[in-house]
Order: sequence, then C-alpha cells, then structure tokens
Amino acid sequence: MLWRFNDQADTMFYHVRVKTTGWVGFGFAETAPNNMINYDVIVGGFNNGQGYLSDYFTEGQSQPEPDISQDYTLLSASEVGGYTELMFERPRDTGDSNDLIFQPGEQVHIVWAYSDMDIINNRTFAKHSNKGWSPEKVVMVPQQPIPTEAAASSLHSSIHGIVAFAIALLLNVLFL
Repeated sequence: MLWRFNDQADTMFYHVRVKTTGWVGFGFAETAPNNMINYDVIVGGFNNGQGYLSDYFTEGQSQPEPDISQDYTLLSASEVGGYTELMFERPRDTGDSNDLIFQPGEQVHIVWAYSDMDIINNRTFAKHSNKGWSPEKVVMVPQQPIPTEAAASSLHSSIHGIVAFAIALLLNVLFL
C-alpha cells in the first residue's frame, strides 16, 4: 500500500495491491478495531476486464451501504498473477460527513479486508475472507507539506543563483 498527499491539488492518492482475485476493501478509522463502527472505506476490484470502486461508511459488523456522495475516483485497476491492484484518489476534505477529513499531522488507523469473490452489486457482496488494521496510527498528511517538484526546482534554481552571484563577487574582488 502506498499513499501520497498532493498539497497543490489538496488530494490524496492511493495505490493498493492485494493477493486476491476478488474485492479489496481499504480505509481509515479513528478507532480500530471497534467492530467496524465508523470506518471510512472503499471497496473495489477488477472483474470482466473492468475496474470498480465504491465509497462506504461502516456502521457495525454488517454489509455497509454505499455513501450517497461517492468521493473517490478510480484511476486504474488490474488483476495480474493473482493480485488485484487499485489506484484511486480523493480530496483531502471531501465535505462528506461519511468521509474522514485528513488534517495535517493527525493520525488514523488503516483498515483493510478482502475476499476471493468479486462484487456483482455494490449493495450486496460476499463477506471478507481476511481483514486487519494497523496497530499504530499513521499520519496521512504531513504537518509541514513536503515541497513539490516545482517548489524544489525553484529552491534549486535559487541556490544556483546565489552560488553564481557569490562566484561573480569573488572574481570581482580578486581582480580589483
């Protein structure tokens, strides 16, 4: 699993790869484990040559209902060599009360589940064959944004400019 925060677009990007040919569930919880209460999750997979992904909010140990507001966007899905791979994104703050807001520096548990059966209908699907959660909370959005490539390039350019200026000044002093 990989995630990345894009501070320019204020979005979260995720890449999940699981050894299953069925559905994959992935999400976040402020408290875990707690009988699947208040988990912000997606369930997705790859079936019949197409990827699928739906946004859910769990209210206990039962089949969750899809969120009215589907705030995750599937970017890519595949199934190769017994692994299902999903890439998707969402805004850091979706404005949806069923989605966690990722505040800089705040921590959440990562939760997951998967099945060897694909989803035929996003309201009815087979129970997971495996599940888990991160025992330690993780920071999804760093306290201080990591410089983007553009910011790093301009910083790099500024350093080069300062070095060039210092060399020119040194040469002027030497030849005066």
